[in-house]
Amino acid sequence: QATALAELNGLRAKLGARYPQPSPEMRLGRADRLTDAGQHRLARAEYRTLSLRLQGLAREQATVRAGASDYHLNRNTAAYKYLQALRPVQPEAAAERLYHLAACARRLKRRDEFTRLVTRLGDEHRASRWYEEALFAAGNLFLVENEPDRYLPYYQSVVDLFPKSSNAAAAHWKLAWRAYLARNGAAQKQLEDHLRLYPESPQATAAIFWLGRLAESRGEVAEARAFYLHLTSRYPHYYHSLLARERLRTLPANTDGSRPVRAAAVLAVLVPPPAPPPATATPEAESSLRRARLLNQFGLTDLAERELRFRASAAPNAYHAGLELAQQAADHGQHYQAIRYLKRYTPGYLAFPIDAMPLRYWELLFPMPWREQLERYCRARELDPALVAGLIRQESEFNPGAVSRARARGLMQIMLSTGRQLGRSVGLARVTSTALHRPETSLQLGTLHLRRVLDQYDGRLEPALAGYNAGEHR
Repeated sequence: QATALAELNGLRAKLGARYPQPSPEMRLGRADRLTDAGQHRLARAEYRTLSLRLQGLAREQATVRAGASDYHLNRNTAAYKYLQALRPVQPEAAAERLYHLAACARRLKRRDEFTRLVTRLGDEHRASRWYEEALFAAGNLFLVENEPDRYLPYYQSVVDLFPKSSNAAAAHWKLAWRAYLARNGAAQKQLEDHLRLYPESPQATAAIFWLGRLAESRGEVAEARAFYLHLTSRYPHYYHSLLARERLRTLPANTDGSRPVRAAAVLAVLVPPPAPPPATATPEAESSLRRARLLNQFGLTDLAERELRFRASAAPNAYHAGLELAQQAADHGQHYQAIRYLKRYTPGYLAFPIDAMPLRYWELLFPMPWREQLERYCRARELDPALVAGLIRQESEFNPGAVSRARARGLMQIMLSTGRQLGRSVGLARVTSTALHRPETSLQLGTLHLRRVLDQYDGRLEPALAGYNAGEHR
């Protein structure tokens, strides 16, 4: 960012009046990118500047987003008062203001006001994407409170009014899962509809598994087997495939000769998982990889990364360039960046057979840095190091500097209040936010916390991991 700014300033000085001025949309887009990157203080300053220089809708959006930046910085009361005083006249800016005002009310525990603002958004801006976001947020609020009578209508509205939105698949899954939990007659259709409407949903494997369980409950062994075998063959490393293998071991043989007609029809709509990428790069890509390695060897890491990113933008070369990017990131201790590169350039990797990819690929995707400390604390807490590494990968991707929206910190994403409680029990001096970003401290306290949550749930892994992530009281 600093390098780019310096180069732009140099161009501005060189070109003078011929320097092209960015459009209002471009300037607003830059502030939005800062927001997306979590640089909320910089974004707020940019939005405030733009609110004085832009006109029309762009000006009003910048003004609203300055208040939203305060919300992202957890300055909730300040953001609420600021947004409450605004009176944008452009419909889209007005809708955005109401959404962020509702978000502030939710965080300030003003639940009735939050729901009133969501209703108002629907009354005044029914087609706006901000209404869709508000509906989904309202559903999530009451889901966390375990109030299905309140969250189901919100999720249903997302599906009905915004069926192609980014939240539609997640909202539909909540409806389908609740139907299964309630064992009502709609569960079968809801799960089948989820696969038909959202075949690439992250919950597709869950829907397949629970359709198998429903078939089991009806005594339809062939149908259940079809669902489970589809999971284990197409998605070998997914969680629900592991459960499917366990179910297959307990199912009786299909003695009545029935054929899984319904399962075949349901599974036919699914998009096949991606095939493993080719083992060898094209000659052109191989030449580019060698050039990037030389640049990196001579310390020109920025140029090496630029070369690899360019190659990764083309589908035939994405995997090989992505693997090289991941390797270089890991060599610099940025294991989280290596994981992100491989997730980006090899989506669907959990469907790849282990032997279809080189060992180094899996080691970069599932690393174990700080192994000595991790294994030492795992031995002390009687924990499986691979389990703890998996937890860290999910929580922070091995980024010691990670900070969640809830302000959990470090490798094992520990809240400051929790860290201080744990620290007292092991004789640590006052635990600070900075200390939670040190891998040694995070591993020491995080393994202790996981051990306690596991004991709380009598060693049951799934509720313990859920409790670790969301809080034991959930």
